[in-house]
Amino acid sequence: MEVDEEERVRIYEFVAYLVSSARGLLVEPQVYGPFRCLEAVSRFVRLLDQLGIKDAYLDELKKKIDEGKYLLLTNEEEFRKFVVRLNVELAQEVRNVLNL
Repeated sequence: MEVDEEERVRIYEFVAYLVSSARGLLVEPQVYGPFRCLEAVSRFVRLLDQLGIKDAYLDELKKKIDEGKYLLLTNEEEFRKFVVRLNVELAQEVRNVLNL
C-alpha cells in the first residue's frame, strides 16, 4: 500500500516522537517512561484514525489514556494504579479479541 505525502508526514511525526522519547528517557526520571508509553499509544491510535483505520475499543482506550496520563503530575501513586488498571483492561480485551 502506497502512502500519500500527508500520511507519510503523519507517520514520520509519530516515529520522530518515539525516537525523541527514547532519547529523553536517557536523562528523565524513570517514572516518565510509562507516561511516554501511554502518550505513544494515544498518538498511535490518533494516527490510525487519521489513516482511516477505526476501532471502537482503541478509541475508548485513547480517551482513558488522555484523561488519566496527567495523574503523573498531581499524584504519582494514582498514576501508577492507573497504568496497572489499563494493563488489566487491555489484557482482557486482547483475550476477547483472540478468543482465549
